[in-house]
Amino acid sequence: MKGFTEAADSEVRARNVAAQLTIGCTVVTYMKLRSLHLLDLSQMDKVLRKPKEAETLEIPAPFALAISHLGLFKVSSRTDDLKVGPTFSAADAANFGLPQGSKWSAPLYAQAVEYAKSLGLQFTTVDLNGKIGSSWWLYKQNVEEDFFSLDCIIPEDNYTPETAVLHTLWCINEESGFHNEFVDLSPLGTHVYGSMLRNPHAGINLDTYFAIEEARNFPSSLEVQLYS
Repeated sequence: MKGFTEAADSEVRARNVAAQLTIGCTVVTYMKLRSLHLLDLSQMDKVLRKPKEAETLEIPAPFALAISHLGLFKVSSRTDDLKVGPTFSAADAANFGLPQGSKWSAPLYAQAVEYAKSLGLQFTTVDLNGKIGSSWWLYKQNVEEDFFSLDCIIPEDNYTPETAVLHTLWCINEESGFHNEFVDLSPLGTHVYGSMLRNPHAGINLDTYFAIEEARNFPSSLEVQLYS
């Protein structure tokens, strides 16, 4: 009985820690977008509030890499001079991007980080000052006849294999299947220029996570906004 109890307690703790780490990553995403929106009068009103003790948060290193690469992106191979950037609705921004019922708590997050570090997970901070981003978040996830791919909704030369791999951190849904749209790309239209990463293997999100951890020495819901 004791063994079953300990296993159940461990599972509950793991779920609680995972929930807190998710909250932390969401808050840091808010902080990253906040740094961009404070320079834009049309977006500034969304981000006047700032969560406490959030500017130097450490989050899991692979997610920190991705969030650091959120920023303005100049689209090449188009006749217009299109720049895009991530944003969110005023309703989402009101709770720092967190869903209803979730709250930010710096002490609870610190406890979760301490426990996760004891298990060997690597953490680092996010560069909140960088304004230029990459295209990793500009793929449209597509499933047709049980085949998954990342559709390129801007010209293909704006993407790289590295941005496709980084996107796979978010390609698995809550039911452990492929397709987890987390960016509203509708402002960019419906044209598809090509596709990448066709039919990846199950568990690619975890493989990407640990590959990023091993590849670097870490010391440390979105929408598209169009800019003319």
